[in-house]
Amino acid sequence: MTLRVSRDGGRTFEPARAVYVSDPVSVPVNPGAFPPCECPRCAPSRKREQERFARSLSGQ
Repeated sequence: MTLRVSRDGGRTFEPARAVYVSDPVSVPVNPGAFPPCECPRCAPSRKREQERFARSLSGQ
């Protein structure tokens, strides 16, 4: 598999990197510790989730 990582919402990407099944995998201890994605594609759905959660707390 080839991965390209963008850290600025897709405006630029790091060089492509091949990843193989045999490569050692570093699994984060707590993946929830990373901040949520705020790229242009993910931000609108995160906002809807936050609004739904706020409505559920207020009982509406």
